[in-house]
Amino acid sequence: MTRLRTAVATATYRRLVPLLLLAAFAAQAAFSALTASHTFDEKTHRAYGSQVLFAHSFERTVHRFNTTSPVMALSALPVLLQGRMGVSRSQREQLTDARLPTILLGVLLGWLVFSWTRAIWGFAAGALALGFYAFCPNVLAHSSLVTTDVVTTLAVFAAMYALWRFWSLPTWPRAVVTGLVWGLALVTKVSSVFLLPISLLAVGVARIDADAPEAPSGLRSRAAWVKVLVAAGIAAVVLNSCYLWQGSFAPLTGYQAVSARFRRLVDMPVLSRLPVPLPRAFVEGLDWASNDLARSRWAYCLGRYSRRGFPHYYVVAMATKATLGLLAAILLAAAVGRPRALTRRHWPFLLVPVLFYFTYFSLFFTFQIGIRHLLLIFPFLFMMVGRLANRSPAIARVSWLLLVLHAGSSLRMSPHYIAYFNEAANPMHGWRYLADSNLDWGQDRASVAAYVRDSKVPMAVNPPGPTAGRSIVAGNALAGLTPGAHARYAWLRDCFEPVATVGYSYFVYDVSPQRLGRCASAR
Repeated sequence: MTRLRTAVATATYRRLVPLLLLAAFAAQAAFSALTASHTFDEKTHRAYGSQVLFAHSFERTVHRFNTTSPVMALSALPVLLQGRMGVSRSQREQLTDARLPTILLGVLLGWLVFSWTRAIWGFAAGALALGFYAFCPNVLAHSSLVTTDVVTTLAVFAAMYALWRFWSLPTWPRAVVTGLVWGLALVTKVSSVFLLPISLLAVGVARIDADAPEAPSGLRSRAAWVKVLVAAGIAAVVLNSCYLWQGSFAPLTGYQAVSARFRRLVDMPVLSRLPVPLPRAFVEGLDWASNDLARSRWAYCLGRYSRRGFPHYYVVAMATKATLGLLAAILLAAAVGRPRALTRRHWPFLLVPVLFYFTYFSLFFTFQIGIRHLLLIFPFLFMMVGRLANRSPAIARVSWLLLVLHAGSSLRMSPHYIAYFNEAANPMHGWRYLADSNLDWGQDRASVAAYVRDSKVPMAVNPPGPTAGRSIVAGNALAGLTPGAHARYAWLRDCFEPVATVGYSYFVYDVSPQRLGRCASAR
């Protein structure tokens, strides 16, 4: 009887822990969704989602639709259901409702992080990985918005998880699941097309030790490769079906190419006449994304500007916007890892996506506007950190303490996750390191309006020049998103310290006339 009670208690505990962590994640994301104003990209994604759901059209009729996805139809689903039920909701309430599907997808991603980690290293490792996920400010920041960042992160992670399972045991059910997941992944965002080279690299590295006694069977038979082809066919069918087969198999000659790469393809006499087995809107998205990547855009990092980007941009982003607890856990996991095991079994499927995306975004991606682009690697990092729970008792205890530090740092900033900077960087000075969607994405506009309205003293919002009295200035304005804008608030940021903040994206200053005069004369 005692053994039975112990087994029941253990089973209950193992069910409750992940559920409680996922509930904590959902609660934090929901609180953020309730408080944040429309961010700059959400209106675009919502508009495209409504077009897909109501008009059944996937056309990218305007340039701002270039990076959105049919998955955004989920954000319009609550409005559709409310309309059919005769429920009337305010614009603010509709925004919150539209964010609900992203929260649910974030919960699903957390469950996959737990499940994959547990499958490799056991329950404790899965719980530790899920704990880091559930309290990660960068994940929470984008799990409460109508954007494609978390959706794509989920898609890439799920695709690699499915591939790992198929590599470990290439059965027909796993081949079908892999094809379905891969097809859905390709629908989410342009960056998901990198799944093909990532997967080839991961499988290639995994085959290095394919003959080791402890290695899985892998893809070492002709029958397994037949299943790969079937999975690829399923993925193609899913991709075309999600676009309702609109424009599928149309030749390139029917496209109005906007990028140099696609224009070269259209000009090729034979290739351009072949049918393209992809939806028209999907191909157009690749074309527009290629055109955007060819254009230069100012990147801001550590007070400097570049049109070609900075190779250290995402190193700075990780060092300042990841919690100190997570950074310490990553370093500890790297320190206690065994290099000889890195090519075996699961490691290629975890490391290759991290190294690939970090290298690509650092060296070849010029739109360096936010750590959100690097969100793709975070679930894999959580898994690697989760392994610490199975190391020596001392290391396991340290890893759980680091989780507490990680969670405390995130909760301290709740619900202002977009503008999160860790304690070493100081969120009051985050604009000194990075700007754009790392800091102010429009999420605090309503809070700023309320703060100004309720203030007992007159307040200038983003004053055009040196102004005495109380002012409130956006962090992006303090930094300046372009070299020309950088000098605008030099008088303020070089001579004064903020006395308060609104969401850590706007900063309040008290500027005395005397000190302003001394500052002006010194300059």
